[in-house]
Amino acid sequence: MPLVIHGEQGPQRLQVEVARTIPQRSRGLMARDQLAEQAGMLFLYDRAQPSHNGFWMYRTRIPLDIAFIDEAGRIAEIYRMVPCTTDRPGECPVTRPGAPYRAALEVNAGAFEAMGVAPGDCVSWPGDGGLCARAPAQ
Repeated sequence: MPLVIHGEQGPQRLQVEVARTIPQRSRGLMARDQLAEQAGMLFLYDRAQPSHNGFWMYRTRIPLDIAFIDEAGRIAEIYRMVPCTTDRPGECPVTRPGAPYRAALEVNAGAFEAMGVAPGDCVSWPGDGGLCARAPAQ
């Protein structure tokens, strides 16, 4: 689906895969050798996720950036994640935000920086309820 990040450098448009179910979110971008430019994966949740719920890179082959998106549709935090090469999932580090989130967006490592995307930018996608229009930047 199309997704737009509204930031200081203007709208940045991506085409993203959507992970809505537990199996889709568990699989994420595992076992992929590449991710196209201007592409990503949006992880959507029915309700806000607590800050102790995070993401790992078990069986993920490509470095990624992740943006945690809050209830207002704004990017709360952005992190870089590197592939975890161990065969033991429990040994893979978990990336956790410092606040609850309602969605997370994964893109190629460095893509957010290249687009000028930063915390505070608003993210919109079809069916998001128009959060960017209702929640001005502070």
